[in-house]
Amino acid sequence: MPPPLSAADLAAFDRDGFVVLRDAVPRAVALACRDALWAKLEGDRGIRKDEPATWAKAEGGRVGLAEAYGGDDLGAPWAACWSPRLVAAVDQLCGEDRWERPGLGWWVINFPARGGAGAWHVDGAHFAHTLASPE
Repeated sequence: MPPPLSAADLAAFDRDGFVVLRDAVPRAVALACRDALWAKLEGDRGIRKDEPATWAKAEGGRVGLAEAYGGDDLGAPWAACWSPRLVAAVDQLCGEDRWERPGLGWWVINFPARGGAGAWHVDGAHFAHTLASPE
């Protein structure tokens, strides 16, 4: 099987600090995780996917769900997020056996800010990672 990232992808990562990996996580897995997070938001905070007026309950426009660590917490297949395709791509970027698989449980859910449409909070917009980055 060919590696998921092409030479052009690796060059783009080195230049831009990120790369897009299509189909990194199977769609069914992503949908199951999304549904589990919405269920958690509704159960704990009354924030409903289908009622944008409830999104204002997210203080500062975001909610951190720290309790979503490990296994099948919240009924979602978290471990399946680390698909073979995603692992192979990270191996290409970092080197095989040169990285530790992080947990997938700290979810920060960002909602449109008080400014309305187009005013989303973006984490890490100031980072500039490259293949030569020490971290």
